[in-house]
Amino acid sequence: MPTPSANVTFGSGGSAVTVPGPPTQTDVNNLAQWITDSSANHTRWSYKLTGTAMYQWSIPLTALSGAQKVALQSFFTTTVGGPTSTFTYTHTDGNSYTVRFIDTSLSWSRVNGEMWDVTVRLETATQPA
Repeated sequence: MPTPSANVTFGSGGSAVTVPGPPTQTDVNNLAQWITDSSANHTRWSYKLTGTAMYQWSIPLTALSGAQKVALQSFFTTTVGGPTSTFTYTHTDGNSYTVRFIDTSLSWSRVNGEMWDVTVRLETATQPA
């Protein structure tokens, strides 16, 4: 059984970044598996994008130090290349998931002179345990 932690870890190929976990809930949404619309004559059509259920996690990370911000930004930009590669994410529940970033950049908010907040959005085929 995984050991719960107050931290989360982003890891890939021997490189790992550990930061404080989310102070609130992690939102999990199902991503669309179909596209649907109506044609000019009001005929409804749909197209199945994928047979695999995908989930989007929105994870608020708050009060990161400047060093943690630099480490996470470097992991995002250099280690996994933003949304181009999958990596292992270990949540506060101790479970590890294969995920990828959804966004092409991280949008940081400066809380004060030393602390930073960011919300990361991850995509995974695994529903949280």
